[in-house]
Amino acid sequence: MLKVKLIIGLLLMIGAAGGYAYYQKLQKDLAILRANNEKLNLAVKTQKLAMQQLKKDIGEVNKVNRTLLRKERFYEKKLGRLDKKFHKNGRDLGKFMLKRTDKAKFVINRASDFRNRCVQLLTGDKVKKEERDVPKKKRNTLCPELFDYPSTDTPQ
Repeated sequence: MLKVKLIIGLLLMIGAAGGYAYYQKLQKDLAILRANNEKLNLAVKTQKLAMQQLKKDIGEVNKVNRTLLRKERFYEKKLGRLDKKFHKNGRDLGKFMLKRTDKAKFVINRASDFRNRCVQLLTGDKVKKEERDVPKKKRNTLCPELFDYPSTDTPQ
């Protein structure tokens, strides 16, 4: 009978040792799972912040796109008006230049002067008061937005 008690005691001790080893393994697994859970939570927070920033950036890009589309439409209309002006009454630039060389020379020189003044203003020169107060027919038509002319002919 002593042998049976010893065997039962030995089996109980082996079972208790096995249970303790299993408990220790579960604790290690639980610690690993907690660490992984923290990493996943951090990743989720990071992704949420990234998505919020992305939504904000998309909003800004859409705003810029709307502005650019508005300007594009404005300049397309302006180009259409210029095209109509240029082609009205069957204008032929070659014939005009041969027929009225003085007028053609005046127009080309004036356009060159306007272009040069635009470049000067774009590179830092200031608009003079007498340039701003000229009659509408004598205004610089190549870059009127640089002269702050009182006009409705600029994009919003």
